[in-house]
Amino acid sequence: MIGKLLFKLFGLGGFPCSKREEIAPEGIIFLEEGIKVTITLKGYRDAARCSSWKRRWCLGSIAMTSGRLAAFGFSSKLLDISLDDPLFNHLEIRSDGTDCLVIGLSSSHFIKNSTGRVEYRFYFPRAAERLTLLTHH
Repeated sequence: MIGKLLFKLFGLGGFPCSKREEIAPEGIIFLEEGIKVTITLKGYRDAARCSSWKRRWCLGSIAMTSGRLAAFGFSSKLLDISLDDPLFNHLEIRSDGTDCLVIGLSSSHFIKNSTGRVEYRFYFPRAAERLTLLTHH
């Protein structure tokens, strides 16, 4: 609830305008903005950091078009991947209840010189319904 208020008042967690213009011609299937997002690192290691377990939250956004899945935390890109990219098949997409969409990944597939697991959780109404769109693209 407070996330939607911060989004409406200050634009926190909004989908970046430049990216929205880029994906609009692809046909936006769904777009959720100003939503709670958690980012969890498990056994994560890269050149700059090492963490056995760490979770942080932010306000963010997620969008799916006919050809792409993109997600942002505040204004930082979390995911931006073509549905035809072979790496898309390495995403573990599931729901956790009706209002939480979970996207997990092995960091070594997506982040150069890293190991461990990264998990993004997007909290918004009818998230489980959106899961069917992602898994049957």
